[in-house]
Amino acid sequence: MTTPPNLAPEPPILSEHTGRGSPIVPAVITFFGALLLTGGSVFGYISTCSNSGPSVANALFKFGTLVGLALFCGAAIWLVLLLVWYSVQAIRGLLD
Repeated sequence: MTTPPNLAPEPPILSEHTGRGSPIVPAVITFFGALLLTGGSVFGYISTCSNSGPSVANALFKFGTLVGLALFCGAAIWLVLLLVWYSVQAIRGLLD
């Protein structure tokens, strides 16, 4: 008795990808995400400051603004360090 041919397609081999993607893309996404978070929190903070007296929403927007600023600064530092690292690697490659 013969076995029927396997008609199922072969699954793709996931280990064919040998290199990793550029780390600049996640840094840029983080940078712009933090920028949007900070901008929205600042807008919300300014909007709630016009109300009379302190409120819970005002405190939440203030906290969001501080977290957004911290993320924004961290992402900016990350981007600068990556750009410096790639520049140094490029210069080393030219000198070798």
